[in-house]
Amino acid sequence: MLQRIQSIYLFIVFICYLSYSYFGFEYYKKGYDLININFDFIFNLSSYIPILISIICLVSIFLFKKRTLQIKLVYVCMYLSIYMIIFSVVYFYFSFNDLIEIMPSNVLKILLYAAMINPFFSTYLLSLALNSIKNDEKLVRGEGLIR
Repeated sequence: MLQRIQSIYLFIVFICYLSYSYFGFEYYKKGYDLININFDFIFNLSSYIPILISIICLVSIFLFKKRTLQIKLVYVCMYLSIYMIIFSVVYFYFSFNDLIEIMPSNVLKILLYAAMINPFFSTYLLSLALNSIKNDEKLVRGEGLIR
């Protein structure tokens, strides 16, 4: 299971999005308060998407024998991660300066920068995992092999 490289990619994405939702939720809510925009629906929706992505990634690690289902789940994660990229760009465009000012330490400021990069990094890792799964599927199907 973990000897496959795509499992490692998916596990890293699982860790990234789980930490994204767990550690950043308090400041994520403060950013909405600083923007002074009342989008409760968007806040509720986008606060659960990182958890959903991490759960789907964890489930898809254990579906290593069902590669077609694994490919579909990784596609779902990629679409949700692209949504998180768009959302993060808009969110940090409006709230970044205010969030930097209220950060109590330099470590949290560095983590804020990491939170900005996280959706981009995770989407890249998901694309690498998708390519690896497709290569495994091609190898198992025996395309191009002489039998």
